[in-house]
Amino acid sequence: MNQNIESIVSKLCLQLPVGRYTHSLSVAETARDLAIRFSCDSKKAYLAGLLHDCATGLSYDRILELALETGLKSKDDISINPLADYHAGLGAVIAGREYGINDDEILNAIAAHQEGSVPLKKLDMIIGLADAIEPSRSGEEIEKIRLTAQTDLLKAYLQKHVYYMTNILKNVRPLSRRRVDVYNYLIQLSSI
Repeated sequence: MNQNIESIVSKLCLQLPVGRYTHSLSVAETARDLAIRFSCDSKKAYLAGLLHDCATGLSYDRILELALETGLKSKDDISINPLADYHAGLGAVIAGREYGINDDEILNAIAAHQEGSVPLKKLDMIIGLADAIEPSRSGEEIEKIRLTAQTDLLKAYLQKHVYYMTNILKNVRPLSRRRVDVYNYLIQLSSI
């Protein structure tokens, strides 16, 4: 697997802008640490974290083309920001097609890292959380989420989800049905 990771890192370095590449390395390391902390497969977490944004190097036109081709977008969908709206799902597609990843758990975690999914698996939460709290992310709310992530994965993930939903609402953007469904799912899980 190390040789595979080395070749993925080399290819990713060429495919992504420098800042996004650095972010991806940081998410991979954060995901590995969270996986160890919460008894999840750390190799899968590292790989999913590494590839979570692998679609962000695509051109605007290629993102729209692939989103239509894969069914992530219908012809009637209107997207203000296709990269933001489709990069997670397309990341799973690219990870499979171009990086040879065939592990469904890894692909699902990549696809779910932005909005989540129902049901949420532990690896899904780890990748979404690692993306939010990797060391270059800052702010009072991020620090609170980091602190919670020291001991409680579900609670930290819920905090992260609420934080992102709040930012969407503050910017007067629509909440996706998926994001709302994940929120309701998390509330049910946290009350059990």
